[in-house]
Amino acid sequence: MTIFHGASGLRARIAAPLCLACCAWLGAAAPVAAGDSKYEPVVKRVRPAALAKIKTYAWSERHAAFDPRVDAWIVAAIDRELDSRGLTKLTSGSPDVVVAYASLTRTDVNLKSKPSGDVGVLPEYPVGTLVVELTQATTREALFRVQIDTPIERDRAALEGVVDAAVRAIFEKYPAPKQEARHSTKARRRSSRRASSSKDGGVSSRSKCGLPQPPRSCSPAPAS
Repeated sequence: MTIFHGASGLRARIAAPLCLACCAWLGAAAPVAAGDSKYEPVVKRVRPAALAKIKTYAWSERHAAFDPRVDAWIVAAIDRELDSRGLTKLTSGSPDVVVAYASLTRTDVNLKSKPSGDVGVLPEYPVGTLVVELTQATTREALFRVQIDTPIERDRAALEGVVDAAVRAIFEKYPAPKQEARHSTKARRRSSRRASSSKDGGVSSRSKCGLPQPPRSCSPAPAS
């Protein structure tokens, strides 16, 4: 069973070249010999000039993953990457781009390992394929499409980390870097305020009337 999340066009693009085997992220598929495979992101399309202009995005029509948790992990990871690059997600209105993903798994055979057992079976392991695509909302032109194949964990507890790592690797190919500066600036400001408060011993150094503390009130003392 194949899991897809996104427009039918992306669904067709990933299904055609990867029709060797189809299943859910957590399932099994027919073996594929791939002992020398290198699992790195592959850029299918990127339009840096157009991507530099986009500010907002929305998800396309949902085709939820077979396992709802995997779907949620993928969507959350993509949202984090886009947010870190200054894009705002819209739930209504007209976005600049539409985001979609497609995924499936296959089973690869480790040709470099020694056969095991009496029948000489080579070790097999699941490999996930994830494609992320950003499409211009009005023209439907694909501005960013990157695919990654990566070995996946059968242990569900470890699978979320594999998904996060795959999405991070995909967005390393995105032409705009993460906007770490804005988060770092906020952190520095908070740190500076804490340091200033510590230096004053936790007591405010000025009252509302501009005098050292105490007094507690700015009202003049009553005449004796």
